[in-house]
Amino acid sequence: MTKHIPVLLQEVIEILNPKNGDTVVDATLGGGGHTRAILKRVSGGRVIALDADESALMRFREYADEDAFIKQALTDQSLLLVHENYSSLGRVLEQAGVDRCDAI
Repeated sequence: MTKHIPVLLQEVIEILNPKNGDTVVDATLGGGGHTRAILKRVSGGRVIALDADESALMRFREYADEDAFIKQALTDQSLLLVHENYSSLGRVLEQAGVDRCDAI
């Protein structure tokens, strides 16, 4: 499996400024680098990651099998993966029972 290197990771983290307990949306999961970095910063919170490309979600799930941190986040549902376009974000959040996000 190739290693994903997220683009502008530090800048994204600085702008989103995720904190413990936050609910954060990554509307384009892709390789998952941003999602993983955000998840590490929201201990006790939740990350909802969407991607319209089902193969991106499948690759990320395969990666999660080798990453105990991600695997645990999927198990305890602090990470929710959704096969959906970001244009459906309102509906996705409603279905997930989320009434507000701290960062998107």
